[in-house]
Parts: sequence; structure tokens; C-alpha cells
Amino acid sequence: MMPASRFEHLLKRYRFALFLGVTVMVLAMSWGMTHIRFAADYRSFFPEGEKTVEQLDALHRQFGKSDTLLFVIKHPEASLFNRRDLEQLHALTEQAWMIPHAYRVDSVTNFQHVFAEGDTVHVDELVREPGDLTERHIALMEHLGRHDIELVKRLVSADGQTAGVLVTLQFPPQTLDAAIDATTRARAMVEAFRQANPHLQVHLTGLAAVEAAYPEASQQDMAVLTPLMYLIILLASALMLRSVGALLIVLVAITMATAATLGISGWLGFEATALTGLLPTIVLATSVAEIMHMLSAARQMSGQYGDRRVDLACAAIRDTLKPIAIGTATNAVGFYSLVFAASPPYKEFGVLAAIGAVMALLVTVSVSAVLIPLLRLKPLEGAASRRYYLYLGPLLRRPKLWLFGFVAVFLLALGSARENQINDRIVENFDTSIPVRTATEFAMDNLSGIYRLEYVATSSRGDISDPRFLAELDRFAQWLRAQKEVDSVTTLSDAIKKLNQTMAGGHPEAYQLPEDPALAAQMLLVYEMSLPFGLDLSNQINIDKSATRLVITLTRLDTQQIRDIKARADDWWHTHADRTTLVPGVGTGEAVVFANLTHISIEYMVSGLLFELVSITLMVALFLRNVPLGLISLLPNIFPFFVMFGIWGLLRGEVNTAAINVCVVAYGLIVEATIHLMSHYKAQRLEHGQPPREALLSTYQHVLPSVFANAVILASGFLVMTLSPFSMNADFGLLAAIAIFLGLIFDALCLPLVLLTFDRYLWGRAATGLATRQA
Repeated sequence: MMPASRFEHLLKRYRFALFLGVTVMVLAMSWGMTHIRFAADYRSFFPEGEKTVEQLDALHRQFGKSDTLLFVIKHPEASLFNRRDLEQLHALTEQAWMIPHAYRVDSVTNFQHVFAEGDTVHVDELVREPGDLTERHIALMEHLGRHDIELVKRLVSADGQTAGVLVTLQFPPQTLDAAIDATTRARAMVEAFRQANPHLQVHLTGLAAVEAAYPEASQQDMAVLTPLMYLIILLASALMLRSVGALLIVLVAITMATAATLGISGWLGFEATALTGLLPTIVLATSVAEIMHMLSAARQMSGQYGDRRVDLACAAIRDTLKPIAIGTATNAVGFYSLVFAASPPYKEFGVLAAIGAVMALLVTVSVSAVLIPLLRLKPLEGAASRRYYLYLGPLLRRPKLWLFGFVAVFLLALGSARENQINDRIVENFDTSIPVRTATEFAMDNLSGIYRLEYVATSSRGDISDPRFLAELDRFAQWLRAQKEVDSVTTLSDAIKKLNQTMAGGHPEAYQLPEDPALAAQMLLVYEMSLPFGLDLSNQINIDKSATRLVITLTRLDTQQIRDIKARADDWWHTHADRTTLVPGVGTGEAVVFANLTHISIEYMVSGLLFELVSITLMVALFLRNVPLGLISLLPNIFPFFVMFGIWGLLRGEVNTAAINVCVVAYGLIVEATIHLMSHYKAQRLEHGQPPREALLSTYQHVLPSVFANAVILASGFLVMTLSPFSMNADFGLLAAIAIFLGLIFDALCLPLVLLTFDRYLWGRAATGLATRQA
């Protein structure tokens, strides 16, 4: 290891070169920000190669991948089935074809009505021109809208006051802005419709609108949270450092680290997602912690160096570099552990945050070496030691009793932590400041859900017009409609039954499947040939007519309820299906993948957490050259998470992906304070020969002020994230702030008790000649 005097000499000699080199590197990295592109694709959160994702991809290969936009129109006081409102609905339906990438539009006005004239069966739109809207025709439309199984609770509400215009979109591959373009055009149509019809309520939802909301949330985070984070950091730094010059150093250091990290994101080609909005906040928080350690050390040592400010800066860097470097390493390992996450955006976020932690260290050292000598820092007053002695004195007199108290708190927290359930609410991932949240809830309350459960039914004989196949399909559809979680079911068997009824003169008893295979095949052919362009059955039937798609629209459900209905439906169909006629599929859909994401994330992150715990414990042991201290570092840093989940169990009772990933990220952050305290305590014991109690008092007098300051700034930064419109980010921030605050409490109260209790076992042969333990 390089001697301290040699290190200081080199640092004094080359500090300007170091600063210049780091500045050039930061500028080069920052240029990458010009290459950042926001991805509007909810599928970016789907884990690659996961079973439910592969099942969804298989369905898309057969029937095409599609996204949707849903206009929801409601008359708050009366039925929509009047000439004026139907004309407006018809106009909106026609305009919807102009939305970019639209290839199908469905509404009650272009619904393909099947009717007979003599021996001829016709399939035609309910409204071709506004002139079709006679009183008699409107009455027919209202009857169909409220009773037709293909319309009710799908495109028309049961009370007739709400209707939908469903736009199906097909985006070209590798197109980041397609969902944003389509949603932007649709929003303009909503505004125009709202102005022309002030008596109607209109909202826009659908999967494409949800996709577009992700970059909106990320951009809102960057526009609002990052400046707010800067403000909080500067205010906290000003209060704790009480120096305008030190404040400017903090500002320069955090800006350089943040810009470099965001630029690396662009150079690596990572697409910006909703998580990207968190990156500046995370880097700001970690970089300010490092520069605050340097400035606090310089302030404490300023009385020893007088006007020799360059010597002061180099000495402050020398004394803090090792603990800051190991803290940076633990932060980087914590962030990098996110590569074990299920979702690709979390993996990328972990890599970037780890790079940001390393950049923060380089920037801190280079900036401190050049700018600290420009400051006139005042030494800390001696009142601090008296203040910390007041709380440590009673604590250290009865260490075992207080330790038992912490164990009791841990056991109580463990009990309430078990009350947490793994769950999530997809639409509630956005708060009400994002329009799609309000629109989706409006749609679910007044018309239909947007979550879909989908199945592929394959004919065992390769012919979906086989009446026995259709009967099996219909039996499953009837079972599904009886489930409380289901709003509507779209299936081929309903269309065939309607054709059979129409050909039989419209008699209600004829609403059934034909028994003759030839007649069933003929009906399907007639129906297909009668449908206009854009409203065919290509989204329900595969090319060789060996399989059909069954679409179930679900009510407002959380992810656990989606998992439950899927499991019940899978079980029922696989148990009751006649496999000589039909090969049952497995439930899939975007909602199913999201519903499984939290559970999958837990399985993935167990590996990440184990990797982090082992890596950081080894790093601490190697850094302190003391295995027992490395093991002891686990206690005050694991306990806060059990207490955190205990508090969360009382407050919320549900954990999602954010709650799981926060453990990995926050552990690396809170263990840094423990390292600083242990490092100083070891020095006081081995190098200065102080007894345990005196060593602890000296350690906490010297180190706890900066530990406290960093914890406050870190917790404040994460609390800023609770203002994010993306609930996963907000929950992540709140949980991280709780963990950091609890980590401070355990470091301040629990760690000295552990060190005092186990002090005699820590030093081994190095204990020879140490002061004995005080009574």
C-alpha cells in the first residue's frame, strides 16, 4: 500500500491534471445524452424467455400482435341511443380509422348485424350513413346494444348510457414512438369530440395509451423530481455545511456525476423507460453522500492545518478515501445486483446506477482536490461530543438489555411483515396526474375492463367449423361467463349460433350450434365473405382454420385475482375438455404476464440478494481485515429491512416489484455508514489503544455527524421519489427512505451495543496490549 505521505505528495502534484482528465471524461460521457430515446412499450418490462411471455408470443404468432385504444363515451343522465349522440358516435368511429397504425375499428355503429331477407342472409353495418338513423333503427340498435352478447359490456353498457369505440392497432417492429403517435392523435380527437359535445363525457384508454404513459411518467420524473432533488440537496447541504463555497462544490460534483451517468445510458443504447426517471435522483443521492464525507472530514480537520488548505484537502481525501471507496464498492454491488432482476429495465437501471456510483467517486476525489483549498472552513465545535455522550452513556451501561430490546422489536416486526401479500394493481401503477389512470378507471366503472385473458383453442381434427369442436368451445365460454371476474367473452361459437338463429327465421330457440358439419362450414364461409375489410375474422381464426382465439375481458382486478381466475379457468378447461375434439390452450395475455411479474421478480431477486450479501460481507471483511467485523456488519443492516416490511405490513399490506428490488438497492447504501463507523472504531481500538467505551464515544463523535447528514440527504432524496406519477417509483422511494432512516437508527443504537458486547472476540492476536474492557 502506498504510504500516506507519498499519496499526498502525488495528489498535490497532479490534482489539476486529475481534475482536467475527469472533466474531459465527464464531458465526453455527457454527450451521450443526445442519443437517449424514450421507449413506449410496456413489453420492455417483460422478462425474456419467461414461460408466460413465450405463451403470449406464441398467440401473437398465430393471430398477430395488436394494441388497442378505447374511446369511452358516456351520457351522464340519459341513454346514448338518440339521433344526435349516435351521429357523433358514428363520426368518431369513422375518424378513428385515421389514427396511425389503426387496422380495425369496432363500435355499435359499425357493428356487423346479421339479418335475413327471405332466404338470403345479410351481414351489414348498423349505421352506414347518418340518414340510416330512423326511430325504428335506433330502437333496434338500442335493443342489440343492451342484449347482444357481442356488444353488451364490451362496446355498450347494460344501461345504454355508455358506449365505446375500440381501435385495434398494429405497430411496425422496432418502432419506439408508434404508441405515442397513435395516442397523441387519439387525444386530439378526444378534445375535439369533447368541445363539440360538452354534454358527454369522453375518455381514452387501452394498451397503447398505457404504453404512451410510461415515457410520460419518466419525462415528468426528470422534469419535476430532478430539480426538486437538487433543491433539497442544496438546502440540506447549506444547513449542515454552513458554507456557500462548500455548497458550490456539492453542486459541481453531483452535476458532473449525474450528467456522466445519463450520458453513458445514451452511449450504451439503453432505451429510456419509466425507471430512467429515477436515475438522476439515485445518482444525485449517492454522489452527494460521498462529497459530504470529504467536506465533513475537511471541516473537522481544518483546525489542524490553518492556512495550509491544499494540505488540508489532501489529508481529508487521504483519511476518507478508503471508507468512501469501499462504500462506493458496496453501492455499486448493490445496484449491480439488479442484473438478477426479472425485468430488463431493472437490469439496465442497475448497471447504470453502478456506473454512476463509480463516477461519483472519481468526481468527488478530483473536485475535492482542486476546490476544497479555495474554502475557508471552520472546525466543528466541541459540543458534539457532549451531545453524543448523553445518549451513548445510558446505552452502553446496559448493552445486553438494550440488545434484547432490539431483538423484541425485530420479532414484532417479523410478525407484521408476514401480513404482506404479493400483489399489484396494474392501472394503479400511475397516479391520477396521468390521464390514462382516470380514463381506465372510468372505463372499468362504466363500460368494461381493459384486462384480457386469452386462449387458443385448437381443433383435434384441424377444422374449427366442426360442430363438436364449437360445442366444446361454447361450453367453456358459458362457464367463463358465469364467473364474477368476467365482463365479456368473445368467441367464434357465438357468431355461428347467431347465424343459425338468423337462418331459422330469428326464433330464440334456434340460437344454438348446427349439428350438421357441412352446414356449420357453410355458415362460417358465408360469414367470412360478408365481413368488410378491417372487420374480418383474422384476429380470431388462424390461416389454416385449425385454431381460434377466445378473448375474455376481465373486470377491475388486482394481479392476484388475475392469477386466480386464470388458474381456475386453466384447470376447468383442461379437466372438462374433450381432447378427441379440442386441444385446450393455456391462458395468456399482457395482464397475465404483468400479474406474474411480481412473483417472478421475487424468485429472481433472491439470487441477487444472496449475491449482494455475500459480496458485501466479504468486501467489508477484506477492507477491515477482520472477518468477525464483516459478519457483524450484517446485523444492523439486515434488521432494518425486517422492520421496514413490518411497518409496510401495517400501512399497506401488499408488496410489489418495487418492494422487492428496494432491498437490493438500499442494502448497499445503508451498509456504507456501518463501514465508516467500524473503520474508525477499529482504528481507535488497535492504533490508539482506547478501551471499548472510549473508542465508541470517539467514533460516534467523529463519524456520526457525517453519517447523520448523509442519511438525511439520502432519505430526503428518496422521499422526493414518492412524488413520482409512477407508483412503482413512488413505492421504491418511500421504502428506500424508510430503510435508510431505520438503518441510521440501528447504526446509532444497535451497532455500538453489538460492538461492545462482542468486542473481546473481534481482535484475536491483535488484541495483545489493548486496553481492557471497561466495567
